[in-house]
Amino acid sequence: MKQTILTFYKFTPFPDFEVWKKKLLREGNRLSILGSIILAKEGINATISGLDSDVREFFHWIKSNELFSDLRARESVSPRKTFYRLKIFLRKEIVSLGDDSINPNELVGQYVEPEEWNEIINNPEMTIIDTRNDYEIALGTFEGAVNPKTKTFRQWRAF
Repeated sequence: MKQTILTFYKFTPFPDFEVWKKKLLREGNRLSILGSIILAKEGINATISGLDSDVREFFHWIKSNELFSDLRARESVSPRKTFYRLKIFLRKEIVSLGDDSINPNELVGQYVEPEEWNEIINNPEMTIIDTRNDYEIALGTFEGAVNPKTKTFRQWRAF
């Protein structure tokens, strides 16, 4: 059965993230949502799947909260189930940097529209660092990209 898959994240101060676990499980189970959701004091990161109408309803339910009203998602489809259950994790950090002085809500990069991407990566003044895992890099990377050979984001400081 065709499944819609949404991937989304948002860094935002999220002090009551722990109480959201129960809410998300209740609503997700009601709509038969499958996937993984990470909640932390710094925001949300998720990949979910299910029937198209259910996934869209769940996503719009999350967006109905003021914190996530501008949440954007990437969408794909699969002819089969991609997850077998809904898992919601409470974490200290969404991206484990291990450095409390770094706050992704205070210093963020600039959003780049897809139409601008090629211009940016072809700029000779730009250094591209490919932070994906070894398997993904072996499949292909951007020409001239630097592979930091890090296994976790905690290794960034040494790089």
